[in-house]
Amino acid sequence: MARTQYPTRSNTKKGFSFLFLTAWVCVGALVKWDTRWIYLLLGLTVIAGLWVGRRQPALFRLLLLLALVFPAWKKIDRWQNRAVARTNAPVTGGNVPVTGDDAAVISALVTAEETYLKLSPKMSALSKGLLNLGLPGPGTESEVVFASSVSVSDIGPAPAMTATGVALESRTWPVENGTKEVAKVDLWRPLLDAVSWFDHAKVYIIEGVHPDGDPRRYEAKGGFDALAMMKSGEWRSLHGNVKLC
Repeated sequence: MARTQYPTRSNTKKGFSFLFLTAWVCVGALVKWDTRWIYLLLGLTVIAGLWVGRRQPALFRLLLLLALVFPAWKKIDRWQNRAVARTNAPVTGGNVPVTGDDAAVISALVTAEETYLKLSPKMSALSKGLLNLGLPGPGTESEVVFASSVSVSDIGPAPAMTATGVALESRTWPVENGTKEVAKVDLWRPLLDAVSWFDHAKVYIIEGVHPDGDPRRYEAKGGFDALAMMKSGEWRSLHGNVKLC
């Protein structure tokens, strides 16, 4: 009489270990790439791992679940930025007659968009400068982005980093109180001096406006995203917001 062969405990443990490792590899990939299929693969891997490892210790299953924390935070942060942009952007109906106020709003939006397009190459130059561990970077067109005298509120000293044994942890980098006038702009030195090299680094404009319709003034909310190998030997994913005016 034929007997049904059930998976052995050893095979189950190997399967769980493989899925556990795959899930955390997906998390590492999401730090560098923001691709939809990686999110899907991670979700399916965690579900399969929880089912295969249902007899594994609760601590291992909890660590597997923690693999979902970073992608969830990344999605929530993106939704919040989009929600803010939608809240600040006026909506016009398709067949509503354009009044004087509506025309002024449309004109302001067009002007702000034109300014954004003009500043995009300058933000790209600053991003290239970051790869050379400078803001602005040496010997690049980013050096002409700033005026001869600039009012800045720079970042403060590096926050204390202690080994906690946690796979993922979040730290807030302090910002100096108040602003100061500088003739030679050299920003973020406490951070850049602690970086060995960047895998990627980008500064960009999220949204901006001309206050009171003044075409000579532009205030914007900017973003910063990077993946850095620190001189201390660990990888760090960096994210921040920048106020430009």
